[in-house]
Amino acid sequence: MRKWGVRRPSLAALLFVIAAPGLAAQAVVNRTPNVDDGWTVPPGVIQFNFLHRFEVSPPPPRKVTSFPNFHLATGLPLAFNLQLDYATNSSVFTGIPNEYQLALRRPLLRQARGNPLDVTVTGGYNFAPQSVDGEVGLGRQVGPVHLLGTVRGISSGYDVQRSMWGAGGGAVVRLTNWLSLAGDVFGLVNAPGSSPAAWGAGVQLRIPYSPHSFSIQLTNTQSGSIEGASRGVRGAHMAGFEFTIPITLSRYFGRRGKPPAAAPPAAQAPAAPAPAAGGAAAAGAAMVRIANLSFTTKELHVHVGSRVRWVNQDQLQHSVTADDGSFDSGLIEPGQSYERVFAQPGSYAYHCSPHPFMTAQVVVEP
Repeated sequence: MRKWGVRRPSLAALLFVIAAPGLAAQAVVNRTPNVDDGWTVPPGVIQFNFLHRFEVSPPPPRKVTSFPNFHLATGLPLAFNLQLDYATNSSVFTGIPNEYQLALRRPLLRQARGNPLDVTVTGGYNFAPQSVDGEVGLGRQVGPVHLLGTVRGISSGYDVQRSMWGAGGGAVVRLTNWLSLAGDVFGLVNAPGSSPAAWGAGVQLRIPYSPHSFSIQLTNTQSGSIEGASRGVRGAHMAGFEFTIPITLSRYFGRRGKPPAAAPPAAQAPAAPAPAAGGAAAAGAAMVRIANLSFTTKELHVHVGSRVRWVNQDQLQHSVTADDGSFDSGLIEPGQSYERVFAQPGSYAYHCSPHPFMTAQVVVEP
């Protein structure tokens, strides 16, 4: 019987970083089945992902085996994320089907803040093989294509109980605001010869008028942990799906944000088209439309003293909430708007509190 213990020297491999901006939770439409985009969750939100894959044995029995996975994450101070991955039927370590991984994650760089790419660090402990695992994730948005890369290290991998590392990557092609195609591949450099590379493909869907997203996947991996997503299972071609559910605790506990003041009559007129992403502000108030669970202008450039108006053309309540807490619209009802004058230069990243995957920023220039 193996003792459930943590190797003290291995704990030093956990990655903790102390200065970096946070990221808002994101939908599955932005990542691939086995390589995520470093998504994190703001404090006060619990992210729940249900990942379910199925394996069908060869004929004649064609036995269907289920591989349910549960992912929970929440934000902590200093932009850390605490994550728990649980698989009820995993082959990461023979004889222990219940796989648990507890992890901390922190973003280092964000492309949306002017950096060349996104960089995220994750450190975790997998209780089945008693392994400290780490991952550095990379991401870059190039037009409608989101390129992803990852380097992973495992201190005590699988049944062989030895350290391993590997690298992989993938891409997500956004066809529309709510539909994308994804694919990835990952290989362990020093894995045993019986461990094939992991691969996956998916059709990703953002469910309209809801904070949820859904993915139909085909892959040869069984679980969503670092080790589970790094090794393919020989002969297993698994269909499956993933469903994401962000839960904003402030909507159910504590004081709700105050609704914004009624917009002036001019703001009630039909909204004009939003300025192109990254374009200069138009005369008067620059407008950002909120539609189909998205800020339609992801990066708006204005000059100091400009007024920005957000118009809610969706069927749900939304908010315009600064990532650093410097401003908050409260809940904006459908058909209503919120305005703010930006008096200081800088980059102002914001999100929607009820739907934290909705993110954008205003860049104020002198």
